[in-house]
Amino acid sequence: MTKEALFADRNLKGQDLEKKGNVSDAIKLYELNIKDKADTPFTYSRLAILYHKQDRLDDEIAILEEAVASFPWEDKFKLRLQKAEAKRGE
Repeated sequence: MTKEALFADRNLKGQDLEKKGNVSDAIKLYELNIKDKADTPFTYSRLAILYHKQDRLDDEIAILEEAVASFPWEDKFKLRLQKAEAKRGE
């Protein structure tokens, strides 16, 4: 299995786990993709959203910083990072 196929498989399994309410295992799969250097914005986006929902602000900011560095053309990550940093400053 190629890395791309592995990343896609984990993302699909993560989505399925989210739908079933098993967010902690979904996070583990997304984190594994990040650790293995996934090259898809989807993984970073889902992980940031889940961290946000769990009020894990420091983790959310860290993953958004990685996303901005990895995908500088994706303005959505820059905007979300600004919002999270502003929340941290409150």
